[in-house]
Order: sequence, then C-alpha cells, then structure tokens
Amino acid sequence: MCGCRHSGKEFFGALVSLMSSGPCMALCLARANAVGCWRGLMGPTNVAVAKLEAPSSLRALYGTEGAANATHGSKTPEAAAAEIPFFFPRIAPTTLLSNEEAKAQLQAQVAPLLSEALVELAKAKPQEPLLWLAQKLAELNPEKPPESEQSGYDLAKAEGAREVFDLIDTNESGTIEQDEFHNALMQLGLNISRDLSDQVRFAPRPRARPAPPPATPSRKLSAAQKSKPGGRE
Repeated sequence: MCGCRHSGKEFFGALVSLMSSGPCMALCLARANAVGCWRGLMGPTNVAVAKLEAPSSLRALYGTEGAANATHGSKTPEAAAAEIPFFFPRIAPTTLLSNEEAKAQLQAQVAPLLSEALVELAKAKPQEPLLWLAQKLAELNPEKPPESEQSGYDLAKAEGAREVFDLIDTNESGTIEQDEFHNALMQLGLNISRDLSDQVRFAPRPRARPAPPPATPSRKLSAAQKSKPGGRE
C-alpha cells in the first residue's frame, strides 16, 4: 500500500522489489494516539539516522540500510484508514470508538481471553512467560485464520503462480504450449528469438483416446450348445 503513492517516482522499482522480497506480518493496532506511538517505536525512516538518534527503536535494531528499515507505519489516521482495509477487509477503521465504547469492547472481547491465558500461565510456569503468553493468546484468538500446512507467504506464491499460468495459457488447455510461451516472452519485452524459445521442451498436449467400438452382441446359444447328444436343453 505504501508503494501506491510513490508510483512513478525514481525509486519505485527498487521499493517494489524490496517490499516483495519476502514475507511480512500485517498488524492493525488500536490505542489512543496509535499512529504516533507506533511511529515512535519504529524510529526514523532512514536506518542510519535511526541508529544515531533512536538506537533502541525497531528500525535501528532490525533495519539493514536505507529503505530496508524492517517496519512500516501509517503516517496519519487518514493513511491508516486507507491501508487497513487492504489487509483487514472486515475491519472498518473509519468507525472510531469513544473511550467508553473502547473500554466496553475490551471488557467484552479481550478481558475473558486474557484472564484465561493468565490462569494457564500461572499453572504452566514457563521459562519464557511473555513468549508463552503471546502464543497462548494467539491460540485462543477467535479471529485467527484457519490452520494450514503452508504459510501465508507460500500460499500467496502458489496463488500468484496460478494467476501467471492462467495468463499464459490463453487457450485454456491446461498446458503451456510453445506458441503461448513465446508470446508471453514477447509481452514481457524479452527479445528472444523464436529459435531460442523453441528450445524449451513442452510435453505434447494429451490427445483424447478414441472411443472403443461398440461390443458385438453375442448369441445366447451356439449350434453345438443347442443339441448335445444325451444332453439337457
């Protein structure tokens, strides 16, 4: 989302490559002055400046260099209202709760889960209590997505690969043929000669098997079966 407003700028291509280089975790944070507090935790945008001016900030601790600063945060409540629905379509960020409504929601939805997790924490007495509590709250979260053996990043890659395959498979045959492969390369602006693209070997499209000929009706009894000496009909 942060890249949309930078479209057309000189660094846009590098920004897209960075933002799509690996998995990310999306968070929707709620508290008084949430935008300001989160940006304070992140620190300055530039990693070098963050290390100098806010050495305990997230970007100073986990950023590597330049724009690879580990975290992103909405600059304003208006920007948050535009970005949150992209990742969390069921959340309506424009409907802000009053202090009393927020307290009532916390009491009704968060307090019971926290109480249950704290009771289990007291029983378990783990060596890493904060980590254990975080995992227990995630386990109890009624809004958690369905479990899958694949991570969200793997599922996104699989879905992206399927979309690319469908775009190349123009005749919807279920296989990518040489003509379709060559046309896809040309559309991507790759000036590869037809001879080179034809060197890629594709399995031939399976041909439909001819239908078997209809079975010849068999006679119920042969002449020999009709008249056997001493036999019974």
